[in-house]
Amino acid sequence: FFFLLLPSGLKDSAPFGCISFSGFPCLAELNLINLNIREIPQDIGLLQSLEKLDLCGNDFKILPISTKNLSKLKYLNLSNCIKLEVLPELTDLQTLNLSGCTNLGLRLELSHAIQDIGIHHLPELELDNSKNVQSLSDQLSRFTNLLHLDLSRLEFEAFPASIRELESLGTLCLNNCKKLKSVEELPLSLKHLYAHGCDSLESVAISPNHSIKHLDFSHCFSLQQDEHLIASLLNDGYSQEVSFLLSI
Repeated sequence: FFFLLLPSGLKDSAPFGCISFSGFPCLAELNLINLNIREIPQDIGLLQSLEKLDLCGNDFKILPISTKNLSKLKYLNLSNCIKLEVLPELTDLQTLNLSGCTNLGLRLELSHAIQDIGIHHLPELELDNSKNVQSLSDQLSRFTNLLHLDLSRLEFEAFPASIRELESLGTLCLNNCKKLKSVEELPLSLKHLYAHGCDSLESVAISPNHSIKHLDFSHCFSLQQDEHLIASLLNDGYSQEVSFLLSI
């Protein structure tokens, strides 16, 4: 087997029982989505060929220690695992999705999680709606190879200063950050900035040496009221290479 997908959407049913993974040594992709799983078997570490693991929307609090044996794992989706308290030790991930893991931040600071699980070189991180992740400003600079960062629906007011230190960052998503008031000190590597629905956003500072190809400030109504700011963005040449989306 190279791919295993089980039916999703058992929200009103009994939890799906995982018994053993020992019979799938060649499995490359495993999707166990919205199955109300409360416990992942320890022998998941036997899936030595596993490259993609999607456990979105389940009820477990921890992943087994044996998860660190998944040496080929590149993609891990733990989004909407609202009871998740502890992250596994994984050193070679390329994509980690923690969107909606609201209980994770109550148990440990993101900085400690990064240090403990060894994901400093992660190129893609999604924290969409991870409301309890704290002290982002001091932590994001640890991801030195980050290419894609999704902070959508987080409740910070101040733009995380450490983002400017992400020298490889190409895409930044800030959609529906309702309390965010300003965007500033962006890394010069940034090419795509999405800030749709940031109701409180009032100011944006972009360097003349920027590399941005796409800006989305649609439904940022406080920003639209600043006609001088909008004019300065357009007059500085952004319109030649930017899709500047403004909704009335």
